[in-house]
Amino acid sequence: MIHSIVRSPCACPKSALIGIVEKGRVGFGKPDPFYLEALFRALARVPTTRKLGHTGRAARVGVGDFGRHASAGRPMELPAMRLNHLDLHVPDVAATRDVLVSAFGLIEIETRGVNGLAILRDDAGLELVISRPIEKFGGADSASVGRNTYHVGFILPSREAVDEQFERAKSAGCEIWQPPSAVRGGWLFYCFAPGRILIEVGWRSDPTA
Repeated sequence: MIHSIVRSPCACPKSALIGIVEKGRVGFGKPDPFYLEALFRALARVPTTRKLGHTGRAARVGVGDFGRHASAGRPMELPAMRLNHLDLHVPDVAATRDVLVSAFGLIEIETRGVNGLAILRDDAGLELVISRPIEKFGGADSASVGRNTYHVGFILPSREAVDEQFERAKSAGCEIWQPPSAVRGGWLFYCFAPGRILIEVGWRSDPTA
């Protein structure tokens, strides 16, 4: 019966919908009042909010939220998070910094000390920190351990832009691991920046893929 209401959200008054839900939950306890309100509003395509958790901030509730949160017994909203920076460990900070700036277009914000730490930034505001590994934290760099456990990826707007970046990377002395080729509906290449930083540069025919 609830499926028929979804197809025609205005065909059933709120009181009738609540009765349907309560009957359908016999043996599972009385539905939470907010659950009923959120369900009614979602079926009527009216967004709803609720102040939750210690922050007191309002959380928007959609149809997809019911199974995850309606009876989970925990706050629906986590604090807003924004990725601020990534820190890459290398043996020679200056060498890696110079290639990422000259060949990959990152902006140098600050370099501290001699071969100490460099802070770079891309056009979207993400910071890339280049530093030497800190032994007391168990740090190591890819060149020293001879293994790569991650890569850095750049996305470009066209295949032609990828090809042009490939030539810049070669001219800057980057070791080419894979030249531009078709991969999973896109066009990309891999290379190593100084410090054995594996870099992927690609274009996707479907930006959402």
